[in-house]
Amino acid sequence: MRIVPVLALALLTLAPGAGRAEGLFDAPVLYVQFDVRVKADHSATVDANGGTGTETVKLDKSFSAVSKLDMRNVGQLLTMTQMDPDKYKNLSQAEMMKVSQQMMEAMQYAANWMASDPDPALLNTRGARVDYTLAYTGWGIDEMNARYDFRKKTTATGGGAARLPMAPQLEMNSQSRKYWLTCLWTCAPFTDERVVKIEDHDWRQSVGSAPVEGTETRDAPIDWLPGSIEFAASDQFGQVPVVEGPIGSGNSITGEKVFNVKLVKGTKQVPATVTFNYVISATPPATPAR
Repeated sequence: MRIVPVLALALLTLAPGAGRAEGLFDAPVLYVQFDVRVKADHSATVDANGGTGTETVKLDKSFSAVSKLDMRNVGQLLTMTQMDPDKYKNLSQAEMMKVSQQMMEAMQYAANWMASDPDPALLNTRGARVDYTLAYTGWGIDEMNARYDFRKKTTATGGGAARLPMAPQLEMNSQSRKYWLTCLWTCAPFTDERVVKIEDHDWRQSVGSAPVEGTETRDAPIDWLPGSIEFAASDQFGQVPVVEGPIGSGNSITGEKVFNVKLVKGTKQVPATVTFNYVISATPPATPAR
């Protein structure tokens, strides 16, 4: 006997007013306002062709957004992904029926919110900004066994209008008085416009020779990052980072979550943080999303 059809039936048969609670839990529409900031400030000693060098990474990317969650559903959503199916494999039919009944009873206390319009272009951010510097300085030994000094620097700066790649999702439980909210830590470009200006500068001088240097420039869209962001498994539901907190007695929820993450490019990993400030409210924000 499988548990999924039973849970699906529970979602369809439970009345929208079941497990009624005051405040946000009963709101048909909720607004999520959030500010996201991705930061890295790291320095390390690295090998450099027989010599040594210093690598410095600085990243500061931020954006703000508002999302309207206008589709309220009864039952769990995010916490369902945390269920371990292996624990139900060896249960008898009677035990499975008991577990299913307990889950159906618990669902009356759960509700979730999503955006009814699947078009993420309607979920506008208030603007995005990125500032990045990667610098190498040091010395090495060339193919002629001669020492050389080097400096390499990459910078990326830019900002502009952006959109959310998807709408956030929210779940509340009126019995445990907890909520769960997906963390949208990145933005996406509205158009093909490339607003981030990237510059690579190399300088090198061997002993007894004149320095050689060069600069290359290129452009990138507003969602540019110097690598991928990896969250700890404990911070994710499935593959999505989630914030969790208590439901208060007021008409809004304000919170902040700082995730310790890794900025990964190839074999290199740099420690970074993703800070997620958010407000959940039934009241439309005074400031337009754009």
